[in-house]
Amino acid sequence: MEPGSFVAVYLPLFTVMIVIIQLRKRRRRIAILHNLKRKGVLTMSIEAFKRNIGKNCQITTMIERKVTGRIIGVESNWIEIETKGNSEFINAEFIERFRILLK
Repeated sequence: MEPGSFVAVYLPLFTVMIVIIQLRKRRRRIAILHNLKRKGVLTMSIEAFKRNIGKNCQITTMIERKVTGRIIGVESNWIEIETKGNSEFINAEFIERFRILLK
């Protein structure tokens, strides 16, 4: 198979596959948010975060984002995490998994 025909046949197929994968991820996020609005949000206990202030942790959100860092503070539904030189705020309503790192 010549390189020109290879690119003409397979490049569009790969492009379509990547687009389909991205659309599935987006639909999953939208479905999660829709279910949360419809059923009411089940929040993770803020007390678990307050007990672990100052410890290193890994937090996974419902949109499959992982944040690793040290818990600085907790106020209402917001958790402040210090990552490599940055500070991030995460809404506790969208946390799927919380793990303390033993380092």
